[in-house]
Amino acid sequence: MKENTNSLHVYSEIGKLNSVMLHRPGSELERLTPEFLSELLFDDIPWLRRIQEEHDKFAQALKDNGVKVYYVEDLLEEVLEDSAVKEFFIYDLVSYMNVSSEIKKTITNFFRDKTPKEIVNYAIAGLLKKEIIAIEIPKKRTFMHLDTVFTMVDVDKFLIYPGMVKDL
Repeated sequence: MKENTNSLHVYSEIGKLNSVMLHRPGSELERLTPEFLSELLFDDIPWLRRIQEEHDKFAQALKDNGVKVYYVEDLLEEVLEDSAVKEFFIYDLVSYMNVSSEIKKTITNFFRDKTPKEIVNYAIAGLLKKEIIAIEIPKKRTFMHLDTVFTMVDVDKFLIYPGMVKDL
């Protein structure tokens, strides 16, 4: 019987390491807040560039010793190319967020417009409030002020009432 080479097999804790899955530290470290440092076993705010240099040396040492190095970001990005997997991943990611159902819908739509690489980055590093704008506006136009129909909120960001988009 032929052995399945796509499954994970670990037969020894002291045998030769053939392959390993790593994550290269990234922007998630820049988003750490002081209250989480000790929980994550950091004494101080980490210096990203230095940590990345140390990680790269470690990964290279593994490769130099014949170990196949896989990066979780690359593998996740690869599976998210499948639209059904991407949709399920977004659903699963958003379902655990402690926000209203309306905000969940907004965030879900935000992720649907992103590439697999961008989704992986957000899944690992997190989504900052300033990266997405979500507001509740009245459903009836009679209650709207002109500012709720079209508003500039930043140099390159605008809010527009969805009902107006079809008229543009």
